[in-house]
Amino acid sequence: MSTPDPTASRPAGSIDGADLVWTRVTLDGLSAQNIAGIDRVIALGDRFVAFGYSGSDPEELDPSAFLVSDDGLTWDLAAAPPDLIVQTATVVDGEAWVIGHTRVAVDPERQLWRSRDGQTWRREDAFAGLDGKPGSIHELIHSDDGWLAWGDWQPDPENMGWEDLLFVSDDGIAWEERPAPVLPQFTWVRAVGAADGATLLVTVGEDDQERPVASVLRSEDGHRWGPVPLTDQRIENVHSLCRAEAGWVVAGSLSDGGFSRPAAWFSTDGLSWEPATFQSPGDAEAGVRDVIGVGDGFMATGSFGGGAPTAWWSVDGRSWDPLTGLPVHLGPSYDGLSAAAAGNDRVVLAGQTVTGSGAAAPVILLGRMP
Repeated sequence: MSTPDPTASRPAGSIDGADLVWTRVTLDGLSAQNIAGIDRVIALGDRFVAFGYSGSDPEELDPSAFLVSDDGLTWDLAAAPPDLIVQTATVVDGEAWVIGHTRVAVDPERQLWRSRDGQTWRREDAFAGLDGKPGSIHELIHSDDGWLAWGDWQPDPENMGWEDLLFVSDDGIAWEERPAPVLPQFTWVRAVGAADGATLLVTVGEDDQERPVASVLRSEDGHRWGPVPLTDQRIENVHSLCRAEAGWVVAGSLSDGGFSRPAAWFSTDGLSWEPATFQSPGDAEAGVRDVIGVGDGFMATGSFGGGAPTAWWSVDGRSWDPLTGLPVHLGPSYDGLSAAAAGNDRVVLAGQTVTGSGAAAPVILLGRMP
């Protein structure tokens, strides 16, 4: 789901994912707030900010809930921007940047809000250029070369067709739409990233035998794109693209005998990719939803599945092991972890837990070094 900002503050090797000790955070004080799950978490130094939603779709229904914690263990509601439904967020130079829209208009305008503490938010009144089309902005990325935003929209809702949106900016305030690369029919962008003077788009479509196939499109100028195929033809979907110290990771899921399995590909330069290996994938369905850089390695969160791992750790992006000791529910209630963030000496994993009766609530796991 997210691509970490390569320029955001990151722990300098102080976290080893294999050694983290995990705690399931008690959120009883938020039970009356009608929060059904968490779809994004960011870290502001030692402080974490999580964005909650009230229904099965975080971009429908009620405005987003803003949750703040100084230690990852105790969480409080923050004063959120009024009527804002968060679409994407990132951290640049210790400051949170959040883009969302309101639910108060037929054609709601997008807004940019900024904060250094996660509790006091300031609207950027000069923000412009992302309102040309309705739809969603899925990723907001800052690199040494500027800003990139990616989303999609439906030109004709009756035909159920989606088109990609691509925007660039020098300062993150004034935006200009760029033509998205022309893709084959039934092919869509699923993740984006930018670093080292290049922009990467990960697409998923179908080959001539109607098998799902993924490719990485790479551009150094935002106009000319070169495809790099990801070789495994069993791919089902891609959910995340991460750039960290070791290189790039694309992650999602594969189809294996009718089951979904976690999948990832690794590249040192974004040009040549190799499939990664997941150890002990489990007997139930699972897939990767989000990947972040943690210290010198990577951490991934996963989807629901009784008996299946819900998070993994990799030292090099090539080989992945299930995180052990996670206090997750594997039945009759199930946890799905869809978001992650790394602070200076701890990691927060978040998502949704669903009971056997279908009731939903947010779940947060905190990992700390011993």
